[in-house]
Amino acid sequence: MINRWDELERMPWEQAPDETDAAFRAFVAYRDMGRKRTLRLAADEVYAEHSGTDETHRRLVAKWSSPNRWVARCGEYDAFNDFTRWRERQDDIRLMERRHANTAVMLQKVALERLELLPASSMGARDVVSFLKEGVMMERLARGEATDRTELGGTEGRPIELSAVPASQLVRERLETMQRNREEVQALTEGLDDDE
Repeated sequence: MINRWDELERMPWEQAPDETDAAFRAFVAYRDMGRKRTLRLAADEVYAEHSGTDETHRRLVAKWSSPNRWVARCGEYDAFNDFTRWRERQDDIRLMERRHANTAVMLQKVALERLELLPASSMGARDVVSFLKEGVMMERLARGEATDRTELGGTEGRPIELSAVPASQLVRERLETMQRNREEVQALTEGLDDDE
């Protein structure tokens, strides 16, 4: 699968040509904090053993952040890492599917070989059918094929009918229902005041 990072000469999270080494060190600290990153934490980490006030260091890091587009670069960094993990999961899933399909084919083969070797009386038909059925089911699942057939239909086998009702009509109907309910409550409570 092609991704948008394959064609870049330099990744956005690498040091920019006009970015100083000190600014890049602070950026790396900020970038590597993950999604809970803050400029304050990056400054505290980079300048933990330096003299000077924390506030001075924090202002310096904040000064570097905006012109060097730290937020956007970290967004790209996070997106790249998410994409890389997704691609690895897809590769793992494909390997698992192949492995399961191969196992299922071997199971079918064993069942058929046993069927040929055994006298008819030593293995019940139910056992053979069970082996074959399980093998076929496993192979279909591993290859992403359906194992059940499901149909959705309307009454008496007719197609399902869908209709869309405009929101304005729904609101109007709801308001009319509320008005009728209010009138019914008023009618019921009119006589209560006189009885008290």
